[in-house]
Amino acid sequence: MIHDAHASRGEFIDLCAQIECWAVATINRALPLASGRADKMPHLLGQKLKLIGDLAADDAVFAKPARIRELLGEIAPLMKMRSDLAHARLLHASEGGEEIYAFELPAAAIGPVGAGRFWLKREETPALICALKQARKELADQKLKS
Repeated sequence: MIHDAHASRGEFIDLCAQIECWAVATINRALPLASGRADKMPHLLGQKLKLIGDLAADDAVFAKPARIRELLGEIAPLMKMRSDLAHARLLHASEGGEEIYAFELPAAAIGPVGAGRFWLKREETPALICALKQARKELADQKLKS
């Protein structure tokens, strides 16, 4: 079971990395189209996605800016989960006979009981990964205005 948890976490984080690669490529192509913008490439994924959102806000860069904004809203909680998954240690756990993936963030040791800990039910992870794959595909399909 622990191997399945590691595989699910790895796949999730890899999909997030693919979205980040899309964001970098899109920013590099989009900035010249944005009138007067000379932003530097942000370092953090959240900053890159924010810049994509900013570029989508003025309706001059993307063919379907509203869809870009919707997709960014849909993946926002998944990006938060990505950060948590990347920094948490994985614990073997079960609850009521149900297999769960339990995670503990470094801050759990200093916070109140239960803080810095979260879990996913094993059967929930395919849906999360599927949602992330779908969002990645839709983002990749978005076109810039020419």
